[in-house]
Amino acid sequence: MGSFRAQVSNTSSEADGIELFNPNLLERVANQLRGDGLIFRPLNSRDFDKGFLQLLGQLTDVGNITKDQFLNRFHGMKSSGGYYVIVVEDLNCGKVIGSATLVVEQKFIHSCGLRNYTKSIAERVVFLSCWTLVYLCVCLQSSKMTEIDWPWQYSFPPFFTLQPHAETRAKQIAAWKSLVLDYFRTTKQAILDIREIHSTPLFNNVSIDRKLPSEVVSVIVEELAKSGNATPLDKAKLRWVVSWHTLDEWAEIIYSWAQTNGFAGSVCTFYELTQGENTVDQEFHGLDNELLVRALKTLEAAKRAELIIFDDNEGVKFF
Repeated sequence: MGSFRAQVSNTSSEADGIELFNPNLLERVANQLRGDGLIFRPLNSRDFDKGFLQLLGQLTDVGNITKDQFLNRFHGMKSSGGYYVIVVEDLNCGKVIGSATLVVEQKFIHSCGLRNYTKSIAERVVFLSCWTLVYLCVCLQSSKMTEIDWPWQYSFPPFFTLQPHAETRAKQIAAWKSLVLDYFRTTKQAILDIREIHSTPLFNNVSIDRKLPSEVVSVIVEELAKSGNATPLDKAKLRWVVSWHTLDEWAEIIYSWAQTNGFAGSVCTFYELTQGENTVDQEFHGLDNELLVRALKTLEAAKRAELIIFDDNEGVKFF
């Protein structure tokens, strides 16, 4: 098993691209991670062509960003000197398969002393020089790193073409529904935009060069809507909220937690519900805010909770 290595170069040319920050900062970190044929390095101005935005599209709505827009933002971040974005590149395919944001906190406490410790790869904290580099939102796409358990159909080309035989088509759509819900559960995503479906691996299997047509994706989300797992956000039905639980199920999960943990009659902020220490072992920890609000409104309609706004915060009071 080879090791990650920081890509360090003292000189750079236009052909090599420009690194966002000095790669020497990553040398100590790179030695802590291991993988075959992988490079752990700063974001590069050439990463627009290496799938960086497609990778981010797995976590959130990226939008239609042009290369000029990418480069303008890249150079703005570099000139400010306060942004640290790292990527993992797979040398076998020349694509960015992982990304993390490094947040710089210059400390005065403990006499500016250093304390080194490491958490999980999903949230790794390492102190380098006089800075705290906090790794956030690590998303790994390769088959060696991803948590997605792709079914065998995903590598079967006909799976990406709507089948004409009714019985076969019904099984195909059922398999796609299951895959979509599993993908959104694992990535904790909630928004599906029909116009941007091919920016994520869910509907675009590059290894077999197959993409699921947008009209077929529309059929799938319509079927998900019938089971209460999807809701359109616009009249054109181009943007959808997708949930691996129905809103009633989410409402019951959240309400049960509140009752069990003594929050009846108490107020919880949205942040406390999805990011707080009391919910780290709950399925709704990290839940998208759109889904959270819809689930809480379900409780409100049943007179089991009340949504409130206070001191510029949003919260809920459980009954």
